[in-house]
Amino acid sequence: MERRPVIDMARGVLMATWSCTEDEAWQMLVWVSQHSYIKLHDVAEAVVAATQ
Repeated sequence: MERRPVIDMARGVLMATWSCTEDEAWQMLVWVSQHSYIKLHDVAEAVVAATQ
C-alpha cells in the first residue's frame, strides 16, 4: 500500500502524456512490467523519475 502513490503518479504522467484513460495507463504499466521482467513499482518509479 505504501508504494501506491508512486504507481498513481506514474498513471497520471502516462494519462497526461498519452491522453489515455486510467485503465489504459494501468495496462501500459502492467505490460511494460511483464514484458521487461521489472516489478511494477520499479517501472512506475522510472516513469516518475523521467519527468523530473
